[in-house]
Amino acid sequence: MTTWMPSRPFCNGFTLVELLVVLLILTLVASLVPAVMSGRIGGSELKSSARQVAAGLRLARSEAIAGNRAVGVLFDVERRGFEIEGLRDFRGLPGKVDLAVNTAQSELTDDGHAYIRFFPDGSATGGSVELTRDDRGYVVKVDWLTGRVRIVE
Repeated sequence: MTTWMPSRPFCNGFTLVELLVVLLILTLVASLVPAVMSGRIGGSELKSSARQVAAGLRLARSEAIAGNRAVGVLFDVERRGFEIEGLRDFRGLPGKVDLAVNTAQSELTDDGHAYIRFFPDGSATGGSVELTRDDRGYVVKVDWLTGRVRIVE
């Protein structure tokens, strides 16, 4: 019985050059991850803020219909947040999100405050809330006739 043996034994392993190439690739990927993730975190923070504002406006509309009374949402541009009349719960936005409010002239109280008001029939004064961060933004729009609240990118 004879066994065949190769003239050169097989080496199970990697060469030093192959290991260095893999380490170089891993280093490049690791250096790119923080830059990519910071952009995504900022985008999700902005979207979350837009959803928070939309939810507050929808809550105010529901309170107006259920309570058969007008309910306003007071936006404080300087403090970057809002509160719903009657609830007295100020909801601030994250520090890097900028806030701008467009509403009826009659709903402006002073330079830094503005209302969007909902009525018992579901209608509203209308307007929009612009949320921006860096070069991205969302607009939360309120239709004056129906009081419908929607987020536009």
